[in-house]
This record gives sequence, structure tokens and C-alpha cells, in this order.
Amino acid sequence: MAHDGVDGSEMRAAPPPPGGMPTGVITLFAVPLGLAGLGGVWVEAQAVASAPAWAGDAAYAGAAVAWLILTVAYLAQGLRRPGMLGADLRNPVTGPLTAYPPVVGMLMVPHLRLYAHTAAEWICGPL
Repeated sequence: MAHDGVDGSEMRAAPPPPGGMPTGVITLFAVPLGLAGLGGVWVEAQAVASAPAWAGDAAYAGAAVAWLILTVAYLAQGLRRPGMLGADLRNPVTGPLTAYPPVVGMLMVPHLRLYAHTAAEWICGPL
């Protein structure tokens, strides 16, 4: 028996989270969320530290592309597996992740509005 614990006890793997590990497209929405956040920080850095504008635009563009691809994939996955959204909402691990898609859209709208006002209104309604 291996004793790897500090107090000489045996180390064991933590039990899986309730509801199982999150799988599927919903877990990947953290990528566009992070890119949209990075874009927002970079736009603020432009005003404060004269950072180049292209980096913020690139982060927002990456967030928009990833968000669009993942949204289509998540909707397609939902059509193939009826009840998937309800299961994701009830799962204590994936439930909070279902907020990511609309939050990413809301983070992108102010920047998107600078370039495509109609598209921004379509995503988030009249501003």
C-alpha cells in the first residue's frame, strides 16, 4: 500500500463531480468568453496605454467566430439529442455553463456595434 499523504495516509483520487463530468459543446464556450474578455481589456488598454487597435479587434473577431461556430454546433447537438438543454441546465456542473453563450454575445455587441450596427441589434436587440 502506497502512503503518499502528508500524514502517511493513502492518496486517493477525488470522486467525480455530481452529474458526471461536463462533456459536449457547452464546455467549449469558455474560449469565446475569454477572447471577448481579452478584447475588452485590450480596447481599454488602447485608451489608457496607446495599445494597438488591431489586437483588440483580432480578439473580438476570434471570439465572434468561435461563438458562432459553437452556437451552431450546440444547437445542432440539441436537435440530435432532444432534452439535452434541459439536462445541461439540471446538471450541477454544466448548469452554470449554459449562461456563457448569451454572455459572450452581450460582451461582443458594444464592439460589434462600431462596425456593424445592424448585426449588433440582431444579436442583442435595440441598444
